[in-house]
Amino acid sequence: MTEEAKEELKLSKARLEKEQREEKKYSSDVEKKPKERSFRSFFSTARFRRRSERTEANNKKPHKDLGKKLYPSTQQEHKLVYEGWLKKRGPKKSQKFLQRWFELYDNGHLFYFNDRPSDGQSKPIGYIDMNQALVLQFEEGQSFNIKTPQRVWFFECLSDKQLVQWMLHLKNYMPELGGVTMRRNIQPGEPQFK
Repeated sequence: MTEEAKEELKLSKARLEKEQREEKKYSSDVEKKPKERSFRSFFSTARFRRRSERTEANNKKPHKDLGKKLYPSTQQEHKLVYEGWLKKRGPKKSQKFLQRWFELYDNGHLFYFNDRPSDGQSKPIGYIDMNQALVLQFEEGQSFNIKTPQRVWFFECLSDKQLVQWMLHLKNYMPELGGVTMRRNIQPGEPQFK
């Protein structure tokens, strides 16, 4: 072999090794990218799962979601006992009373809506299970509250007559342990609930 042939062979070997190194480098980069992506997507998914589990655990308004799910079956399978307007406020005293339409069914589910449902397709914005209510309590004026294990619900009636009607219907779903309690003094002629 001549000198030129040897040099050419060395150069071709060097080029071949260089190409192999570049191919190896390129193939390792290609292999790394999907691994990084799959790791990231797994991490993102795991992070998302943890975040959603925390959100579900911290969901402080399960009555809203549950009311929307239970309403269609309750409406079809149970009889409407009483309905009407009430003012309801949130658990904080700084919140104002908002007027809502309430429907009480014979299974003890009390659903409430922003407006009176005119069609059968309306969905409630929340619900209270009166079977879980611990105390039904009068407040000042035409107000009352319902204590459940989850929270205290504050209501205000539009008239004394309406207050009497709501109390008569709601007390039927109270467990024997809690019952109706009075906070205000009863005037002669006012109804007494026991």
